Amino acid sequence: MKYFILAILLIASILMLCSCNKEGGTIRTGEGNLIIEYTNVVQMLANNESFVRIYDNKKVEYGNKYEDNTKEFILEEEKYNEIVNLAFSKKVLSLEGKDLSDPNVLDGYYRYITLYTEDGKEIRIGGSNPSNKTFNSLVSLINNTIK
Repeated sequence: MKYFILAILLIASILMLCSCNKEGGTIRTGEGNLIIEYTNVVQMLANNESFVRIYDNKKVEYGNKYEDNTKEFILEEEKYNEIVNLAFSKKVLSLEGKDLSDPNVLDGYYRYITLYTEDGKEIRIGGSNPSNKTFNSLVSLINNTIK
């Protein structure tokens, strides 16, 4: 019985280690799970909400929510790891629940990043014209994948 409990604990520990990236965040694993979604909304323009979605199988989809123009491609391993490691880093995860809006700019321009963890939690960060350096670094990394 003692060895059975130790075996269960060992397996649980290995599974937990496999699902964590090196900076402490946990991501979903498997084939084709959405893990990062970036949305960019310009309220002054009707039907203008662009998105970039990154899946754990390295597939990237991007387009406009109101148009039938979604494009997709497979992200290179190195770029994928760079984005995922930053997205699920303690620096980014610590932004959860904070309003990153710039109070000096009110032009109806919003950016949000939603992170999906393996336990089903959605972590949404962003705001109106976010001025946070860490957030904007992640946005730049994501945007550079589709340019």
